[in-house]
Amino acid sequence: MKIKVVTLIQFLIVSLLSSQTVNVKIVNEDGVPLSDAEVNVSFSDSRYKEGYEGKVQQSDENGKASFSGMGRLGILLWVKKEGYYPYGDYPAERERLMAEEGETVYREVVLRTIRNPIRLYAKRTFVGDSLRRYTIPEMDKWLGFDFEAGDWVEPHGSGKEADILVRYYAEFVKFRNSPSRTMEERRASYRRKCERQGISFTEEGFKKAIGLWEGTLEFSFPGEKEGLVRVEDDFLLHNALRMPHEAPEHGYMSEYVVEKAEGPVPGGVVTDETPKKYLDSRKDIGFFLRTRVKLDENGEILSANYSKVHGDFQFGPKGYFAFDYYFNPTPNDRNLEFDPKRNLFPKSVEGSNVIFP
Repeated sequence: MKIKVVTLIQFLIVSLLSSQTVNVKIVNEDGVPLSDAEVNVSFSDSRYKEGYEGKVQQSDENGKASFSGMGRLGILLWVKKEGYYPYGDYPAERERLMAEEGETVYREVVLRTIRNPIRLYAKRTFVGDSLRRYTIPEMDKWLGFDFEAGDWVEPHGSGKEADILVRYYAEFVKFRNSPSRTMEERRASYRRKCERQGISFTEEGFKKAIGLWEGTLEFSFPGEKEGLVRVEDDFLLHNALRMPHEAPEHGYMSEYVVEKAEGPVPGGVVTDETPKKYLDSRKDIGFFLRTRVKLDENGEILSANYSKVHGDFQFGPKGYFAFDYYFNPTPNDRNLEFDPKRNLFPKSVEGSNVIFP
């Protein structure tokens, strides 16, 4: 038995110290291999910056490059080529990069071309480390949001024309557990907080402060043939230009629903059966939107405006939602390739420091 334990330990040590191989293949949007792309792979074998072992190669005529190194704590991958948007995975998951022993597997990296970056209205949800939430003014009522103004339409904000309509429902589920304080102690603490802030104590406010809620956020559109298209397969999370250059002409849905529940995941472990309302908002999808549609006498589209959203819509059942969006104010222009240096929102607008195209 002792011999078996020693042998196992020796095997683990050898595994940790053995060199690892990373194979990548660089292609364009049509799947054509790209030669002479600069591929940088850094193997992390230390918790400190100096522990990264960086290696750089040019992709060959088949778009391929291979690396070996020690990357027990992670592997970072960058790819760039003139005329294309860069790619970066920080850090790349080892199981998506590593080849199994005895086989050669190439991870495909797609680079999108730089075509025609233009000025757009672009706003980020995250400003620094804080989340810029749009508080939903009323429950159970359709409310308009103006992309060009970056605000709710009147009377709830400065917006003039609704690009999207949102409506939410929410209900109280239960109070959060507190093993150290009774409910009356928690109520008294919240009452004192209200007094300090100069607001009135209400039972509804108390429920929102320490309660768990679940709710539904609905998206709709004010005009015919307006809607959104969900982008999943063509969403490249690690590419600087995450979505295709242009919005599509067809396929728009007139409705979209997001459900959210606060509190721990049922059973304590996320599985394939876990309801989506308990999961975090996905970052690896996006949406194209068609709004402000004007129709001719035959019901055909005369003009429309297009926009895109990075990631899923974030929703809190206590009454807020958040999203990153890009809006093209030019009718019938489906180009949504953004120039970050020419945001139509002034720098004074919170969330206007958009860095991705």
